Amino acid sequence: MIALSQHTRQGLEHGGIPPERITVLGWGADLAFSGFAPREPAATDAPVVAAGKTGRDMRTLLEALRATGLPARIYGDRGELGHTGPIPADVVVRPVSSNDSSSAPLKYDEAVLADLRSAAVVAIPLLSPDWLTGLTEVVDVLACGRPMILTRAPYFDFDIEQI
Repeated sequence: MIALSQHTRQGLEHGGIPPERITVLGWGADLAFSGFAPREPAATDAPVVAAGKTGRDMRTLLEALRATGLPARIYGDRGELGHTGPIPADVVVRPVSSNDSSSAPLKYDEAVLADLRSAAVVAIPLLSPDWLTGLTEVVDVLACGRPMILTRAPYFDFDIEQI
């Protein structure tokens, strides 16, 4: 069996899978990919970016943005985000796909990577720490060399504050 974290491994072991049948594979970025090439430091007016789509606590993120007045770029469905309260004027909502459907996959094109590379900080607010969500975004943000704010979750086998 293959697990993406030690937490998942422990759950499999508690479920009766012999430890020797479980391998943990770390999730990482291909640093040779040109989309992760080093960039200039973020501008002083750079936005907060939130590019993840699955299992995200956008209500809390939007509350924080309303309270701080920070500019942001959030990938999501404007209609769904509007249910969390008014979207601040300094928050740009980018569609997650060409048809802006919440069920469509996020197209990780050059625009998303450019936003991640130029962010002052990337926000990864998770709805539940009990789900393995956000790992790809965390890895991409690390590869882009940007700081992040991340909900603490046992599935991450690293200390983001230490990194």
